[in-house]
Amino acid sequence: MVQAPVQSPNHAAQVDQSSGSLGTGQLTVFMPNGQPSLTLGAIQALILAAQNTIVANTRAEIAAAKADLQNYIKHELADLETRVIAAESLKRIPIQLSNARIPFNSRLQYPAGVEIVEGMPTLKRDVFNLLESDCIITAEVLELPPLQGEPTLNQRRVQIGEFLGTV
Repeated sequence: MVQAPVQSPNHAAQVDQSSGSLGTGQLTVFMPNGQPSLTLGAIQALILAAQNTIVANTRAEIAAAKADLQNYIKHELADLETRVIAAESLKRIPIQLSNARIPFNSRLQYPAGVEIVEGMPTLKRDVFNLLESDCIITAEVLELPPLQGEPTLNQRRVQIGEFLGTV
């Protein structure tokens, strides 16, 4: 039986190794009063349990941090989308002001990149005389948001007119 002193922060202890190798023997720590404390197997089990607890807690913290990050990104993207929409509406202001000032029989201006297709109003007065099918085509080309419910013809005309600055 080999006894080697082991120093711990709180008290001195002795180790009893009954076999020639730490990996195969039964290791018992004796407290200063001579009573055995824990076996190597018990210590290893405690360490393993502590490690498993740490791993589980770390995984839970990572999952919570991931959820927080996803929520933050979701809100930031929504805020960015709002800013982009606002910036796009600001770019339309010069066109809206121009269309608001032109005479009733004058040619409308459209935002850059909008291809005018058949059925779309070309004159300011045309906005007030659009057919429902023309309103639908114009709203699609201008990428206007869909109106809620069953919009009336007048609601469709107003939406287009507001976008172009004619109402």
